[in-house]
Amino acid sequence: MSVKKLVTLATLTMASVGVTSAALAGGPDYVPAPSYAGVYLEGNLGYAYRPWRKDATTVVGLAKQARLLGSSSRGNGGFTFGADLGYQFNQYFAVEGGWFYLPKVKFTTTGVVNGLAAGTYTVKSGMAYAALKGMAPVYENTYVFGKLGVAYTYNRANAGLPTNKIPATFGSRSRFWNPLFAAGVQYYFTPNWSVNAQYTFVPGYRNASSKRFVAPVTHLFTVGLGYKFLM
Repeated sequence: MSVKKLVTLATLTMASVGVTSAALAGGPDYVPAPSYAGVYLEGNLGYAYRPWRKDATTVVGLAKQARLLGSSSRGNGGFTFGADLGYQFNQYFAVEGGWFYLPKVKFTTTGVVNGLAAGTYTVKSGMAYAALKGMAPVYENTYVFGKLGVAYTYNRANAGLPTNKIPATFGSRSRFWNPLFAAGVQYYFTPNWSVNAQYTFVPGYRNASSKRFVAPVTHLFTVGLGYKFLM
């Protein structure tokens, strides 16, 4: 038998053994393509910086500047928490909506501030938003992301606060829409579970009207835990 025939016979024999082994083992391993699409739910908590005291255009800042601020609690921020619900289309894009609790500020004035009588006041706040989220992988299961959207911030005082308009008017609520910007990093430790760290920025309300008092800018520094229901 020639060398050529021996080589051919050996090749056919090895191929036959490989096919038989694969058949006995249940066929070749199938590695599915990674899935990214799905509905996700996240819970977040952290610190909210809202400079009522440092912003001289707010009623708290005006009282401090005039040396009529007796005391304040959470005057520049405090604990925050929230949640968001979204849908991820692919590896790079998602849409989401969410809500954050904003710290309640409490302050006492010792004299008249812009027509506001001396006393103790509280302002309760929160923020709802909708945003487009863009993601990019940086290392294995780690992603950086950015968000661009719109936020609805609401502030409710226990009494009417000056709106910085002449003649002086007072409003117990200040609700407004503003753009929202966010950026962060997210790590998936399973295909479904993830953790994230995020910074969020929403401008304050400056153009006080007869019904809205001035509110400060909002900076959120949060960490979160998320779960994605893969499609």
